[in-house]
Amino acid sequence: MTCDQHVNAGGLAGQDGLDRYLLELLPLRGNNPFRRAGVAVAAVNVLHTKGAASMNLAELFTNPGLGVMSTSSSDGKVNSAVYSRPHVIDETTLVWGMTDKRTYQNLTRNRHAAFLFKTSSPGFSGVRLALELIRTEEEGELLATIKANTDEVVGPGAGAAVTHAAWFKVVEVRPLI
Repeated sequence: MTCDQHVNAGGLAGQDGLDRYLLELLPLRGNNPFRRAGVAVAAVNVLHTKGAASMNLAELFTNPGLGVMSTSSSDGKVNSAVYSRPHVIDETTLVWGMTDKRTYQNLTRNRHAAFLFKTSSPGFSGVRLALELIRTEEEGELLATIKANTDEVVGPGAGAAVTHAAWFKVVEVRPLI
């Protein structure tokens, strides 16, 4: 076990199954009063995702806001790009239109991505999603809809650059803070 591993603290989960905690083990320089599984830790950070598992994504994405998708190339170079709200197929399947640029190129080599969405409302309303690419479509009704929406929002002709409908499985849902 290394110091940067996350350890599931399942015993802390609520009875309703919606509360989830992760313990993050952090390294400490010098004398360390904490020990777990033979690993020295500076502190135990508890990341609480209460309510995130029950968050209604379809409802959340009706709100205006800012979305950022992050991907990584096969050699670990990270890319982040502003993205629109996704098309919600169901609570575990989301679709975005994509061009042939860096985000899509990264996904062809590493199918994992993260999407952060902050609503325009005051405070920190929004979500962080861990995603896994299921498939892409280069034609079809959904891609045609995405292209038409892009023309309407960005400007006439902008939809022509959107060449892929990228389907993702939602792997994890977390609040912004």
